Amino acid sequence: MQNFIDRLEEVRNLNLPKDQYVLWGSAPLAIKGLRKARDIDIVVTQSLWDDLLKVYNSQGEKKNVIKLGDIEIWNDLLNLTDKIDEIVSNSDMIMELPFMKLSYVIEWKKMRGKEKDLKDIDLINNYLNQEVVIKKNNAMKIVNGSSCTAYEYSFDEKDINIALIEINGRYPDIGLSLNQIVKEMIYVISGKGKIVIENKEYEIEEGDSVLILPNKKYFIDGSLKLLVSCSPAWDVSQYKIIK
Repeated sequence: MQNFIDRLEEVRNLNLPKDQYVLWGSAPLAIKGLRKARDIDIVVTQSLWDDLLKVYNSQGEKKNVIKLGDIEIWNDLLNLTDKIDEIVSNSDMIMELPFMKLSYVIEWKKMRGKEKDLKDIDLINNYLNQEVVIKKNNAMKIVNGSSCTAYEYSFDEKDINIALIEINGRYPDIGLSLNQIVKEMIYVISGKGKIVIENKEYEIEEGDSVLILPNKKYFIDGSLKLLVSCSPAWDVSQYKIIK
């Protein structure tokens, strides 16, 4: 596991924009402890691929991979190539790195259908079937700006998700949040502050609950610990910051 963690540090050192790539292949399995990863595979958006070609040479018969030691950067996913932007937008952020969701890993491995892929699918399905409880130390920590830290409890469900949110100051730092699709239900675990929805201000404190409907502009300010559930499951592709 330590070698894998060391390789993740090499990925960080590449300083790739986190909204333009995901780690895929065996990495999503390794980060969840399902099996070891021999190397690191990354798939990137077309715009990032174009930028990388200005610095590195592509290799392979199709010129579709850049090899940097144990790291391979790809610009296609065979049958999932048309979904790269969707996959990147719906990544699982773990240890502050974006990993491909296991549902997409299954989809890709079903297409390949090799013996090792079928074994991986069994590992993933067993893991997903067992994951009815996520412990606090397995929640995905996501830092959103200077004032917001989220701990997402990812059950790989598309209909609903839940997260613990800590606010210290104003979020977003500048502008207003807007979800185009999801509804947010917020419960205040502790603290005090305010939420401003469509220019209407509400004081909130421990025990209060807030419903934010789609396409409502809002911001939160205060020192608050929040339990937030979204339906359908929150994803960055439908989220905007209005400045």
